[in-house]
Amino acid sequence: MDRTEKAIAFLVAICVFWAFTGCNAYLLEKYYPLPDSDSIDYYDSVEEAMIHGSFIDHEGNTIVGELIGLLYGDAYAILFLRPEPRYNRNRVFVYFLYVKKEAGTNMYSSIINRHFIDWEQHKGLCKLAGLSDTGEIRLSIFLYSQSGDWGKELNIDMPQRHVWGFSRTERVKNLAIEGQPVTEVIEIEFDEETVYFWYFDDLATEKSPVFLDEIGNPDYNNGEMVITMD
Repeated sequence: MDRTEKAIAFLVAICVFWAFTGCNAYLLEKYYPLPDSDSIDYYDSVEEAMIHGSFIDHEGNTIVGELIGLLYGDAYAILFLRPEPRYNRNRVFVYFLYVKKEAGTNMYSSIINRHFIDWEQHKGLCKLAGLSDTGEIRLSIFLYSQSGDWGKELNIDMPQRHVWGFSRTERVKNLAIEGQPVTEVIEIEFDEETVYFWYFDDLATEKSPVFLDEIGNPDYNNGEMVITMD
């Protein structure tokens, strides 16, 4: 497969990725809609809040997950969960909650938005595009975790730049972006394969993870951000 054929195949894969993601979002909102802002309930703990509005399996059962990471803003929280084994999907769920204080104590809303990152899709995109280890980080930031866009969608001020994603290499434990070390790296076993989920609580650069060509196609192996894994 020459360079042009690879580029075309990768663009097709990206289209399939977005179509799959969009279809899932549509089905979720159609059959398992999230609460509107006037009917949001609040709970004393994250663990209690995260089961209200969570993903549902094909039998209508709530999918409970293991909380593997948590990011806070002034009025929101972002939760990362690994689904329970019976769900049989190699994914990480990303949930968004409102946070408010009552009598000096944090109260957590039911889930106000949700999406997931699918490991098999991610791995396929990286292989098809021939991405380097740092290219995989650029793809993750560009596709999964533009927190400013999430803030606009949820009408929340997100001054911090939260970013997250998958990596195939243990070298990600030494990940740094513009010299800033990664906040946390979590090892996950998917079908006896070790996967690394990483995130930055507040990435202190506004640089783009990728360069765009003249028609807007991203180059996932190159970008303004300096990314190292030394």
